[in-house]
Amino acid sequence: MFNFYNLHKKIIFKEKIFLLSSLLTIFFYFYKNIINFFFIIHFFIQIIYFLKINSFKKKINIIIILFFFFIFFILFLGIKWILINSLK
Repeated sequence: MFNFYNLHKKIIFKEKIFLLSSLLTIFFYFYKNIINFFFIIHFFIQIIYFLKINSFKKKINIIIILFFFFIFFILFLGIKWILINSLK
């Protein structure tokens, strides 16, 4: 018999790892500027998590959310770059 409780625990565990790696990436990016290792781990975990989603609609929603996130991130870096270069 298939045990749904163990499956539920595995899904929660994977989401906790995903959240933990996200928080570690953000922490090391903003406070320590040591992003290479954690960014690579976070990137591969995102790909694995994305490939496990079966619904096409959920995949499209995640792609749209990531697109907006990267647009805002690029705008943030652009504004930061302009502010740094305007002070020189």
